[in-house]
Amino acid sequence: MRNTGKEGIEPCRLLKQTHGN
Repeated sequence: MRNTGKEGIEPCRLLKQTHGN
C-alpha cells in the first residue's frame, strides 16, 4: 500500500506541473 502512495504522488505532481504551465 505504501508503494502505491509513493508512485501515486509522483505522477500526480508531474501532471499538476504540466497543467500549471
